[in-house]
Amino acid sequence: MLRIVRKWPVPHTVSTTVGMRLRLVFLLFLMAGMPTDLSQVSAADSLYELQVRPRVCVTLASDSLCAMELEVSWSAPVLADVCLKLREDDTALQCWQQQRSGAFAVALERDSNAMLQLLDASLETVLNEVEITVVSRDLKDSRRRRRHAWSIL
Repeated sequence: MLRIVRKWPVPHTVSTTVGMRLRLVFLLFLMAGMPTDLSQVSAADSLYELQVRPRVCVTLASDSLCAMELEVSWSAPVLADVCLKLREDDTALQCWQQQRSGAFAVALERDSNAMLQLLDASLETVLNEVEITVVSRDLKDSRRRRRHAWSIL
């Protein structure tokens, strides 16, 4: 036996109203997660990109400084006056005026971790930052003599 089921068409105004309500709810959810003040935006959410290579420096003796040649590059969404500096130092390593990107190479000797910051030149606010990790590895402690299991000497 064949049974025919007739579907009643949904009026256009009902489907449009439901669709608009869904869009409004979705928009409210999106806006609820957004910060209302620009000061709430962290450096991780920054539109200013900062790249540093290498990001890890390894020294073989615990009492020596780790020497590295850093290659730093940055980019911005708009023309900006920015400076590059280490968090611990007061002086800037390099500054750029009205640029959207820049590159810089610097030799650095450290015995501990360092934080490289990209700052707004006029406001001195941190636009982005990258941590450079210094690892001290003493090989004398990690080496030990290994013998074969069948060796008696």
